[in-house]
Amino acid sequence: MDLADLLDKFGSIVLVVIFLIWPLIKRLLNRSSQPEEPQAAAEPDWDDLDWDEEDDRQDRQESKGAGREDGEEDAGEVSGWPGARGTDQPLGSSVGRVHAGGSDQAFDDPYAEERAELIERFDELIAEADEVHRTAQVARETEGIARVLDQFVILNARDSRDEIGADTGPIAFHYRAQLSELQVVFGAIEVFIRQRQIPGTRRALGDADAFAAACYQPVLDFAQVNLPEMTSAQPVAVLTPFDLSIWTGFIPTGLAPLFLPRDFFANLRWWPALAHEIGHDFLAATGQAEDLVRDELGLPDESTGQRPLEFAAGGLHPAELFRVFGAWFEEVFCDVFGTMMLGPAYGYTMIELFAEPDSPDRTVKVAIDFTGLRYDVHPPRTLRVLSCCRLLELMGEDEAAGEIAAEWNELHGEPDAILFPISGGTLGIPLDAMIEILGKAVIERLYSDQLGGFDGHSLSDIPGLAYGPHRAAEARRACDEILAGRVPSGQDARAVVAGAVLAWRQARPRHDEFLALARRAIVGVAETREDVYSRIEASPSPGDQPGTDLREAFLLHTLLSPPPSLARLRPGQRGARGFLARRTWPR
Repeated sequence: MDLADLLDKFGSIVLVVIFLIWPLIKRLLNRSSQPEEPQAAAEPDWDDLDWDEEDDRQDRQESKGAGREDGEEDAGEVSGWPGARGTDQPLGSSVGRVHAGGSDQAFDDPYAEERAELIERFDELIAEADEVHRTAQVARETEGIARVLDQFVILNARDSRDEIGADTGPIAFHYRAQLSELQVVFGAIEVFIRQRQIPGTRRALGDADAFAAACYQPVLDFAQVNLPEMTSAQPVAVLTPFDLSIWTGFIPTGLAPLFLPRDFFANLRWWPALAHEIGHDFLAATGQAEDLVRDELGLPDESTGQRPLEFAAGGLHPAELFRVFGAWFEEVFCDVFGTMMLGPAYGYTMIELFAEPDSPDRTVKVAIDFTGLRYDVHPPRTLRVLSCCRLLELMGEDEAAGEIAAEWNELHGEPDAILFPISGGTLGIPLDAMIEILGKAVIERLYSDQLGGFDGHSLSDIPGLAYGPHRAAEARRACDEILAGRVPSGQDARAVVAGAVLAWRQARPRHDEFLALARRAIVGVAETREDVYSRIEASPSPGDQPGTDLREAFLLHTLLSPPPSLARLRPGQRGARGFLARRTWPR
C-alpha cells in the first residue's frame, strides 16, 4: 500500500486529530495549570424543606423592625421565593441562599467557575476571529470568506456566550461542542485567508475558485427557485497534503472547501475533477433531495448498499445485486454531474487518473472500505469510465464515447466482469450486465427523468448544467485557440478547461503551455476588482485622505454586499455524514 492509499484511507482520521483532538488536548493542558474547581454541592431536597409562608412573612417583618424603616425592602430577597438572591446579584455568582427550617443557609454554585471559563474561551475566539476579519474584509481575494467569518463564527460565538451568561444551571454540553466546532471553522477559514495573502498562491487559488464557481453557478441559480432549502455554497480552494476532495461537513457555513493536491496547478488532468467534487457538495447541500431521489430510483441508503452480497437458496437474486448500487449512488451521481459539466473532457480525465495498465484487475475489482467488512463507496474504475461513455452517448457525443471506451479497453485488455469479494472467494458479474443495470436504472433516469427530489426536474432540465451543442461548440473554439497558442477569449471557465483538455489530447508535449494559456483565460476574483489596499497604494493627489477612502470603501462594501443565507450552527446540523465528512477523488 503506497502513501496515496494511506492518505485516502486515513485522511479523515488525520482531520480529526488536527482539527478536533488537538484543540481538546490544548484545553486540558491549559486547565491543568488552574486551581481545581470546587466539588459540586449536593442538590437540596426541596420537598423536605420546612418552610411556612406565614412564618416567613413574620420573620421578614421582624427583620424590618430590627434595622430598617417601614416599607424598606431587602434587595437581597425576592418576594415569592424565600431566601433567593435578588436581581442585583451578578450572573455567575458562586454563592446562593436557601431558607430551610426558618434559617438562611449559604451554598456554593458549582458551575460558576466553569461558566466563567467557558465565557472567557468564547471571548478569546471572538477576539481572534475579529482580528482576522478586520484585515480580510477589505481585500478582494478574501472578502467573501471574511463575511462568513463575521456572520457565522463571530455571530454564533457571541450568541452562545450571551446564552451561557444568562443561564444559572449546569453548563449544557452542546455549548462546549459548539465551541470546538467554531474553533475548527475559524482555524480552517484562517488557513483559507492566509493562503490567499501569499503572493505565490493568491492568483492560483483565485483561478481554481473561479472554475469551481462556474461549475456551481447553474445549480445555485436552479436552487434559488426550485430548492429553497439548499444552503448557498461558495467554493474555496485550499492547498493541502490530501488527495483531491471536498469538505461537505462545512455546508452550514455556506463555504465549500476544496482540498487540492500539491501538484494540482502543475497538472491539467486535475481540473475537470473539480466538477465531480462540486457534485458532492450540491447533493449534500440539498437537504432531503438525495433521500428522495434514492427512493424514486429504488436504491437503499449508502450503508445498506455497502453490505457484502448475500446469497439465497436459489443463488444471487437480482435485487441483491441492485442493492450494491446504493453504496455507489453518490459517486455515480457526481460522475454524471462532472460529465454533464465538461463533456468528453471529463471522460479523458478519468482515463488519465484511473488507468492502471500494469494492474488491470484493480480496475474491475470491488474495493473494501477501511473497516475490512464492507464494500467501498467508490465503484470499480472500469465501471465508472464505461458509465461515463454511456452518458456521453445520451448527450450526443457518440464519437467521443467510442474513443474513450476503446482507449480504456486497449490499456486494460477489454475486461469482461466486475469482481465482488465474497465469503470464501470472488464472484464475477458480467461487465455488460452491470453497465446495462447501472445505465438504465440510474444514469438514464438521473439524466432524463423528472424526479421529485429535484422538484420534478431531471438534471438535463437544469439550465446551464447540460453539455449541449452550444457548450460543445464553445469548448471546440477554446481548443482551437489554445492549439494556435492564443489565450481563449470570450469563453467561460468551463469551456476553457474543457478546451484545454481537448487540445492536450492532440498535442501532449505542449501540456504546460496549454495549462498556462487556460489559466490566463480564467478570470479570478483577484483579477477583476480593485480592493481598498490597491487604492491606498496608488499615488494619491495632495488633497487625498487615504483614511477617508478606507472608510468609504468599507461603507460601500457593507451596503452593497448581498444578505447572508447561512445556516446557524447548532448540534445536529453538521452537513452530510458528520462535521468532518470529506469526499475524496481516488487515485
